[in-house]
Amino acid sequence: MLFIKIPLLNEIPPFDSPEELRFTCVTKSLSVHKMTPYLTSCGSFFYVAEHIEGAPATIWTRRDLVFAKNNLKRKNAEIFFKHPNNMYEKISK
Repeated sequence: MLFIKIPLLNEIPPFDSPEELRFTCVTKSLSVHKMTPYLTSCGSFFYVAEHIEGAPATIWTRRDLVFAKNNLKRKNAEIFFKHPNNMYEKISK
């Protein structure tokens, strides 16, 4: 997986209320994240994943990422992992 740190504007309002994503990763670890959806200016969606407990999104395998994307309301949206320092990593295959 490729991780790219990029700053996002913290002033962008969420599109909808957050979803809880809870599943067992390939590594047999529980992974729980608060997934907040946002709408881009071109009409596509992305999620910001905030780690709650278990395995963070930064260690998901490709299979975990596909599973996560398919279990959100907005299928195949990009996912960004929120770090404590208000930096975001794009999680990709």
